[in-house]
Amino acid sequence: MPPDDTPLQRLRAASLRPTLARLGILELLEDGPPGLRDADTLLRDLLARGMPLSQGTVYRALKDLAARGLLHHEWRNGRSGGKAVYGLRPPGGSARGVRFVCAQCGCTVLGIDDAALDAQMRRLALHHGLEMAAQPVTVPTVCTQCAPASRPLRRRPPVHGATPA
Repeated sequence: MPPDDTPLQRLRAASLRPTLARLGILELLEDGPPGLRDADTLLRDLLARGMPLSQGTVYRALKDLAARGLLHHEWRNGRSGGKAVYGLRPPGGSARGVRFVCAQCGCTVLGIDDAALDAQMRRLALHHGLEMAAQPVTVPTVCTQCAPASRPLRRRPPVHGATPA
């Protein structure tokens, strides 16, 4: 972010009142590692910073920030169900784009905006009677750090006539 682009200035530009929760969330996402975080993780981190906030307050702040275009959110499906995750929208970034997300560790490549790809996805959706949502498209991948661990062990084909061990 540019040095003059503070969370307070972004809230004011989005016509949002600068509450403790909104400022805290923007600062956490700005200062923390890149990627997306769920509301429970954000709440835990805000509490660790000494901000006395409730879960409902954090959810309302996330909803407000996403609705005004300061955050983007995605829905991640997991073994125990789905979960919304949030991240900072890059300055000038669109609501839609393509994001590559490692299915194992969650590292994310954000903000890949390609007009030709977007147009092709719109055409394909319309062809099937669908309308593109403003949500980003998430492509599950496996990053280079996780790739060796995710490869299945190759078993040798059985030798004919041999009995299994």
